[in-house]
Amino acid sequence: LCWYNRSLSCFSNSSAFCLGFFFFFFFHQNETRMSEFQYIYHEKQDAGLCAVHTLNSLLQGQYFNEIDLADIAKEFDEAERQVMMEMGSEDPAFLKFMAEDSGNLADDGNYSVQVIQKALTIWGLNSEPITNPEMNSVKNNPLLSDSFICNMQSHWLAIRKLNGEYWNLNSLLAEPQWLSSFYLSAFLDTLTAKGYTIFVVTGNLPNPVPNTSDKNWKRVNLKGNQQSKRVDREQDDLEEAIRASLADSHLNKVSRIEKTQEELDEDEELAEALALSRQSQSNQSVPVEKIERKVETDEEDEELAAAIALSNQIPAKEERKLESEPEKGEDTTEILFNLPDGSRLSRRFMRSAKVDDLYLFLKGERSELGTSFSIRTAVPPTSLPKDSVTLNQLGLVPNAKLIVQK
Repeated sequence: LCWYNRSLSCFSNSSAFCLGFFFFFFFHQNETRMSEFQYIYHEKQDAGLCAVHTLNSLLQGQYFNEIDLADIAKEFDEAERQVMMEMGSEDPAFLKFMAEDSGNLADDGNYSVQVIQKALTIWGLNSEPITNPEMNSVKNNPLLSDSFICNMQSHWLAIRKLNGEYWNLNSLLAEPQWLSSFYLSAFLDTLTAKGYTIFVVTGNLPNPVPNTSDKNWKRVNLKGNQQSKRVDREQDDLEEAIRASLADSHLNKVSRIEKTQEELDEDEELAEALALSRQSQSNQSVPVEKIERKVETDEEDEELAAAIALSNQIPAKEERKLESEPEKGEDTTEILFNLPDGSRLSRRFMRSAKVDDLYLFLKGERSELGTSFSIRTAVPPTSLPKDSVTLNQLGLVPNAKLIVQK
């Protein structure tokens, strides 16, 4: 009986242990599976409202709609109107400005950069182009920032770090795209190469509060995204390795050809030297001093000719000419100039063009402006420096309206 009681007690303890272990294993596995998923707010493209989608995806919630951004655009339009009124309500430039459509809200629903930046300030956030010298640290190491917004012409997209992982929240995607910390820098470089302007968002972003009843809150599989992205990256690495191998093979062929040519040139020089040596030995009537003087004279003549050629090149310095207007593309920007006489000029420039190119264009098109004129933005009224700063660095993309003053 004692043995039976002890056996029953051991069995009960073992059963309790097994049951406890089962529940621990079950909940641990369930917790692990749950950690592989997370909810991310992601709005998909609707008409031309990518700017609205970008802001909401960045802030992780429905913070703005098209009416909110339209109201901000109207505020900027009114501020620009006040600036133009300084010229006088009867001034041709003011009348023409009033006759035109808004420069901050396009018919297709696209908003100007300053509208997006103003919307961010409502939530205590700021944005600066990554090319701004103040953003050099982030440009060199994008991991120093948790969020970015990117613009190319009429399209916007957001990138944000959520739960320690970066996500591409482009509204054109079916779901958020995971970006590894290693891949983030390469992804931003790819966007820049395509013509996007990258803005670094600074400030404290709101913490996400998922609402599973809202269809815009997507349940994403982090592990699945990582595996899928890893396969794509391995394929890209393979293709890059093949291209590099072919390039090396081509360079080796070119190197061998160049080496063969160098050997031929050396053989020709050696043959000439031998011929000259034989000629000097056979012609004993020519003194060595005379030959040396002739060589020195020839060298002096060559130096004199080179000096004359160089002197002819020095005065040839001309004013840099403006390149022809580029075709409309992802790497261009449209600039509209409001001139002092009320007329307007518009031209397309490369985003990499310098501010000097704007002055050069106006000098060529309107000689009556002379050299004592300045170019400034409408809102805020800031004069553009006459230096090598690019239009992209100043944020004058994908379009801008500038005022010319004498």
